[in-house]
Amino acid sequence: MGGMEQFVDDDPGYLDWVARHPDSFVINTGRIPAASYLMLHRTRCGTITGRPARGTTFTGDYAKVCGERQELEAFAGQLGGQPQPCGLCLGPLARPSRRASADGKYGPLGDYLAGCAGSRVRMTFPQIEELVGSLPESAHRHRAWWGNNGGQVAAKAWLDAGWHVESVNQATEEVVFGRGPSDQARAGRPPLAERLVPYIDAQVGASMAARAQALGLDCGKLAKLVAELNDNYSRGNAYAAHALLRALLDHIPPLLGCRNFEVAANNYPWGRTDKSYAHRLQDFKLQADDALHRQISRRPDRLDLTDMPPKIWINTILQECADPQHPSSR
Repeated sequence: MGGMEQFVDDDPGYLDWVARHPDSFVINTGRIPAASYLMLHRTRCGTITGRPARGTTFTGDYAKVCGERQELEAFAGQLGGQPQPCGLCLGPLARPSRRASADGKYGPLGDYLAGCAGSRVRMTFPQIEELVGSLPESAHRHRAWWGNNGGQVAAKAWLDAGWHVESVNQATEEVVFGRGPSDQARAGRPPLAERLVPYIDAQVGASMAARAQALGLDCGKLAKLVAELNDNYSRGNAYAAHALLRALLDHIPPLLGCRNFEVAANNYPWGRTDKSYAHRLQDFKLQADDALHRQISRRPDRLDLTDMPPKIWINTILQECADPQHPSSR
């Protein structure tokens, strides 16, 4: 193994190695390393040093292969695979997330999915636990835990990120996430439990209004738009919710130092994930225009609340509007 070291049933040795190599890397894999599961971390990643995600040890159920990134990637290649970067320390979540405390334990899973490409993502339970820590026993025993119910904190994380659980196999501990709403959600509006959660987070709305006031801008209209959007969303009024969100996007650019939302989406210095949200909301404006201005015809109009953008998109953008570090405050 050259300069690499492998640790099995040796937590003291493993933790000592990590402490002596703070800028190196670790592959988390099975006790017998296999290409099917090779998760690459920085040694400073809390998921592999802070507290075991499963069980009581770091090197009991799993082995840790430690070394420099290049040699670990070569090691994975010898097994016929390639290491999957940890979403927290090497993926789109490597930058600090302002939403971590608000989204709670499952926020990192939502953030990870939001940064994924394609229409389908397959994850093992251990991979999810790399992001969120130990899954509850009910996740291993009850299929209902994986239901797309926005009233459940874990489901809210993946639904707000624009994904749904397509299938789950608890015997093999695998779950497949599909992009967009589930077929059940497409058949009608979101369940009442989800609609009772405000579309615009109250704290985000208040922070944005306070920022507008600090810049000498009249925040009254913004506050009303947010309040009326939340009210209509909770009532299931799809057309009103579309119109109000469309209006809100047109009224926030001054908080970002931009003349309109298109300029903000294209030129504001977003992070990678946030820029994706801004571009998707720019596309939503076209959807809203079409839905609101299309004339009645012989064809039924099937617009409902499931056509609204995921909450995380707009709440992230509004949080940026409230951030005192953005360019318009300099």
